[in-house]
Amino acid sequence: MHEWSLAEGIYRAALEFAEAQNVKEILEIEVGVGELMQLDLDIMKEAFHMLAKGSIMEGANIIFKIEKAEFKCEKCGYTWDFETAKEQIARNFSKDRLIKNEEGALDLPLHYMPDLIYALATCPKCGSSNFLVTQGREVKIRKIVVKK
Repeated sequence: MHEWSLAEGIYRAALEFAEAQNVKEILEIEVGVGELMQLDLDIMKEAFHMLAKGSIMEGANIIFKIEKAEFKCEKCGYTWDFETAKEQIARNFSKDRLIKNEEGALDLPLHYMPDLIYALATCPKCGSSNFLVTQGREVKIRKIVVKK
């Protein structure tokens, strides 16, 4: 599950920061999560808390802030959101190519490989496949609250 590896990355980055700044305790971490990543934030939070047990982050509050995904066509300049992209992909995607998740529900492969957006979506206005993801694909630490 990629939620676990991302939680570990957040944990390690915060720990490196704490060591470099001689921090005694990390109280809170705010993480920006791009909507395109389609992460299960409950699993990510649980993974983080398990990793943090016995460390200076044990009991730290982890806050996730979702950054909406946005796309911009390089040909016509039109911008659209992730819901529009998902609806388009669902209409055009063969049901036999969906992936069964842990609960048995069917997912678009986009959940597992967000960069597939470039192969699966096109501009809703002009049909071009030449577009950019202008926001909503990152996972980054935005803020760390510490006790020195």
